[in-house]
Amino acid sequence: MPCWKIRSTRHRDFIPALAQEMGLSVRQLHGLFAQLPGSESLLGYITRCRLAYAQELLLTSRLDIGRIARQLGYGSLSHFSAQFRRFAQCSPSAYRQQEAGRPQTTAATPNDASPGAVDAKPSGAERV
Repeated sequence: MPCWKIRSTRHRDFIPALAQEMGLSVRQLHGLFAQLPGSESLLGYITRCRLAYAQELLLTSRLDIGRIARQLGYGSLSHFSAQFRRFAQCSPSAYRQQEAGRPQTTAATPNDASPGAVDAKPSGAERV
């Protein structure tokens, strides 16, 4: 499942909808995802994809951080900021400022197929 499909959905909305679309229970979906190579949970994968997209938005848009958080399905700016800090080791505003000062290069996007890109586990997830 490519990250772009889960960019703006909430965990609690997306997982049951995906399970239903696949004809599985939520428990079966989590179990199948856990069998894929790698040690990441489905919830961890969804969170990582959302935060990678947040990074992209911080660099490519002029949206304020609160709007980005809402667009990604976060109901609380503080929860988004805390998750982003754990993911990127800095606050969203610090990330935007530090990355704005770097020379522009081709950055990996959540859908980039290159090795080590953000979308490392989905190739197996597509077979779920």
